[in-house]
Amino acid sequence: MGNTKRRGKKRIRAFTTDERASHRVIEKQRREALNESFLDLARLIPALAPVRRLSKSLIVHEGIQHLRAQRATCLAAASEVQAILAENIQLIVEVNSWREQYGSGMGSSQVKPVGDAVL
Repeated sequence: MGNTKRRGKKRIRAFTTDERASHRVIEKQRREALNESFLDLARLIPALAPVRRLSKSLIVHEGIQHLRAQRATCLAAASEVQAILAENIQLIVEVNSWREQYGSGMGSSQVKPVGDAVL
């Protein structure tokens, strides 16, 4: 059960001038694309609108805070929607019951609950 991993000097590759130049161009494009993505993210965060000097760590930190706030808002809204849907279902049952009991003159039409998309 020996270690088959070779130990020793790391192979050093001698890059040609063209290879180094190509690598620099590719790396610069990668950095520019990443920086542009940071700026795009910063534009989506309202708290960063008045900030003049943006750092990557500030953008990431504020982005996390913004997403946490949005998640909390969405969860609260979903809870309210669930309560409204429950009340809606109770009211539909009540309306249908009244229609059956007193005959609304509308024939046998029943109020239907909301569709699957809302649920």
